[in-house]
Amino acid sequence: MSAPTVAPAFVALQPCIIHILGGRAVRWIALSVMLAMVACSPHSDNRLAQVFTPEMLGAEVPYFEAKIGPAMRVEKGFIPHDAFAEDPDKVSNLTTRTYKLGSCYVKTVAEGTKIRALGLAKISSQCTFDLNPFTPGVGFPSLSSMTFAQFDRAAGDAIFTADCLEGCGNCCRSYVYDVWNTPHVYNFIQVAAMGDIDGGGEGMLNAEDDWRKQIVSASGEQYLVAGTFNTDCKFDKQAHNDFAHVRIEAIWIADSDVGLRSGSCL
Repeated sequence: MSAPTVAPAFVALQPCIIHILGGRAVRWIALSVMLAMVACSPHSDNRLAQVFTPEMLGAEVPYFEAKIGPAMRVEKGFIPHDAFAEDPDKVSNLTTRTYKLGSCYVKTVAEGTKIRALGLAKISSQCTFDLNPFTPGVGFPSLSSMTFAQFDRAAGDAIFTADCLEGCGNCCRSYVYDVWNTPHVYNFIQVAAMGDIDGGGEGMLNAEDDWRKQIVSASGEQYLVAGTFNTDCKFDKQAHNDFAHVRIEAIWIADSDVGLRSGSCL
């Protein structure tokens, strides 16, 4: 793991301070200050860069864990929850593993011991990685500050979908997904920018509220509850407008075999 950058001004002045003041105690003080600055400096864990690579899609779980360590949690199915996957029969063969690196939550979905999807939750300046090696030439901006509009501009034809916008009850948390089905040049992988409706901020809640109201106003309550908007893509453009300035909170990259749910937009 590479060492984070220490403030250049301090590094430059450290020898002068020690020379002027002298003594072993001062050296210990200077070293303590430098270590404290290192501990407080924001930086991403280098292990994220090691595991979020194209080669990890299709890799074996032991190979992945040799770089990141053991999972803190193993769950049956595709988490956040099974509605994210298109084919219910495939879900029964999948296992979701969660790994914790500091404040970062890394997820994998495996079929048997073979990794089919990679995910990063709670994206921040410390919890981020470069998405571009998965889709060279697309030009995704930094994940730590990426909005849905920025994701859309890079992806070009991503499609919005949601777990539940009405009558969700207590069965599960509700998420929105902006799913890009990549072309053959990227091996048809799927990349999904994700937002947590239940745990999102005001911008997320306002976007979801307007999307839901527009759907009900145009097509009725039953259309919304049935989730038809997820399959006919009728309100996809509205979603892109509503969520444009909302920051994404998580990202998934998956093999086409997993089949992340997305509308058809036919």
